Amino acid sequence: MELETITASEEVASISDQKLKLLVQETVNQVSVKQLFITWQQLFDSQQLKNSQMHELFTEIYHEQLLFNGIESNDNNLALKRSLIAFVLARLAQLHLERPWLNLAEATLLSEMALDYMDQESVHVSECQHYSWLQPFANGAELLANVVLFVEFDNERVQRALTVISHIILDIGPFSGGEESRIDNVIVHLVGEDLIDSKELMRWVNDLIANAKKDLSQTFSLSTFLRSLVFKLEYEGLSFKQFNQTVNQFLNEVYQQNNCL
Repeated sequence: MELETITASEEVASISDQKLKLLVQETVNQVSVKQLFITWQQLFDSQQLKNSQMHELFTEIYHEQLLFNGIESNDNNLALKRSLIAFVLARLAQLHLERPWLNLAEATLLSEMALDYMDQESVHVSECQHYSWLQPFANGAELLANVVLFVEFDNERVQRALTVISHIILDIGPFSGGEESRIDNVIVHLVGEDLIDSKELMRWVNDLIANAKKDLSQTFSLSTFLRSLVFKLEYEGLSFKQFNQTVNQFLNEVYQQNNCL
């Protein structure tokens, strides 16, 4: 298939089923990562997908396990494919928030897929530096930040989300492509939707700080993450004195000990 540019001048009623199937095939085969990303983005921006096509697209991604293809390996090319699929799913989740189209079972399944992907992904951004728009943990975080807003995202999944974010910050970071400023959106949404209260947020942050102090790499990863998070919570009117004091104390200690953050 020769990838075609989708523009606003095209009829936006729908993309043909055949063209959509070919686009999915090209995504799996990954002929041109950059062009595929642009094509998918244009497709979503032009609002050409019908509800039936979104259902079919989601079903194929799930049944073919495209989000988890090769996730047990360190193959960068497979990681880029997974990241592109995470981007597609994130946009599908965003569309559901704007005009619901997923049924209960699908929304629940997508929530589980987002949690599992962020928990299992391991390819660091530095290994995909030439494809900054396809940073695995950035697109995965966008997907997770969207699904936490689903009404199906219950307390058990909230706790899993907190565990997953801790794992990413302490075991995967530090990052070099600004992923922390996408990852922290998950926490902003959890706080903003009252899915975690101030006491739970403080317990989580204190545990992170206690664990990060055991390792310099973890310290720098958490430092970058918290600097972004504290600003966003303040900006959204969600911050509070105890949280700010705890984060600032941690950042002061990091700076005093390392002369950098």
